[in-house]
Amino acid sequence: QGTSRNEMGSYDIGATDCVNISFINVDQYENEETGETITNRFMYHGVMGSNFCRNVVMDSCYLDRFDSHQGLHNARITNSTLGFGILVIGGGELYIENVTRISGDTFVHLRGDYNSVFDGNLIIKNCKMKKSVVTVLNGTWRSFYNGLPNYVVRNIVIDGLETENDVIYIYNISGAVKSAVNDSVNKLYLPDSIKVSGVVA
Repeated sequence: QGTSRNEMGSYDIGATDCVNISFINVDQYENEETGETITNRFMYHGVMGSNFCRNVVMDSCYLDRFDSHQGLHNARITNSTLGFGILVIGGGELYIENVTRISGDTFVHLRGDYNSVFDGNLIIKNCKMKKSVVTVLNGTWRSFYNGLPNYVVRNIVIDGLETENDVIYIYNISGAVKSAVNDSVNKLYLPDSIKVSGVVA
């Protein structure tokens, strides 16, 4: 916790090939005197980045982002406030409960630099999206083969979501081409099921 700035520097915490890693009660750049909040991605690069980690937990945190660059398998984000975003690639279960997203335009972003795939389930319970956040799930389809099935999440469950917008989008995957060749490189698997309840605007 502190007030000094790291202008677009490296991540303060990096994790690679870790199993059962937890971030509990971690605060970033909260200045009670000035009321400074995490709203500008260009002010702070981010506190957390990971590669090939399994069973990642973030609870009761106030951070710029949850960022898993490659190979995430299972993550649980609860009771937290996040600024720029939740960025993931991988699979398993991404469980998010009682989380407020305060900046950016997307609640969960599938990283485009690794083809925006997540072979697993997205569960969102009792969360909040501020005015600028208009899409629940976002990604960029780049149509290249990375050795993984090209899933844009297998199942989406939203059970309780408060938004400041009249209209929100469940998911938006840009770059997908309907006429692309249906092979292992180009085939994009959209969610098998989407269940939505308790959305309040």
